[in-house]
Amino acid sequence: MNKPIYELSLTLSNKQYLIQSLNNTQISFSSAPSTCIHHEFVHQVMKHPQKLAVELDEQSLTYCELLYYVQVLSLTLLNEYHVVTGEIICQCIERSLSMVIGIMAIEMAGGVYCPLSPRDPQHRLHALIQQTQSRCAFVHHLTKTKFDDDIITLDIDSILIMNDLNSNMDNNCFSSVVVKGEDIAYIIFTSGSTGIPKAVQVQHKNFIDCINSLAYINSLNKDDTVVQMTRCSFDIHVQEILGTLLVGGTLIMLHPGGTIDF
Repeated sequence: MNKPIYELSLTLSNKQYLIQSLNNTQISFSSAPSTCIHHEFVHQVMKHPQKLAVELDEQSLTYCELLYYVQVLSLTLLNEYHVVTGEIICQCIERSLSMVIGIMAIEMAGGVYCPLSPRDPQHRLHALIQQTQSRCAFVHHLTKTKFDDDIITLDIDSILIMNDLNSNMDNNCFSSVVVKGEDIAYIIFTSGSTGIPKAVQVQHKNFIDCINSLAYINSLNKDDTVVQMTRCSFDIHVQEILGTLLVGGTLIMLHPGGTIDF
């Protein structure tokens, strides 16, 4: 045998096959390539519309109720602010039901969700807005004043109240929203500790594959109740919120500061 010693294997062929088999984790999921986050959410609404979707203290929404508010908000983006597919929509909101509604509404309108932490100083928020070139930001009453006048600030609670009074909703606009699995679903900024914060982009299909893999190993399923406690500046908050809704689980939101309640 004229082989260099480094080419000789100490492992028998049957053991090599076993190792390769154990490490082959590739699997095909049922989701179509065009499936997007909001499509998966609507699928869960159709499966169990009256199931509890999200709760915060004494407030709660079923899957059907959550879809209604998501549609109201996304139609506002489409009809009044003419948001186009792939447009970055920022959101600067404390942990609340409105936070969940806002995220899913951005996805349903074909936008790209970009979270901004209400705890960040104003100069960082301004820098991130400039970097994304976003013209719209979802806010609430405590974060309205954090942005310059050239940014369109949309108070989610005010929009939902006004549209609830004028409850005529035309869903035909959704037919013009074309989003593919390869499109960007959301972006998360790094801390910027090494310089300028960098925007990490995540596609719809990649996020759905991640959630499907968690469901496959039973780390997340429809019977789970998930406590959402991560700040929106950390990427895991998207998995906590959207991931739970995509598998049909129940999301429990902690109010700001709720992580230190005893």
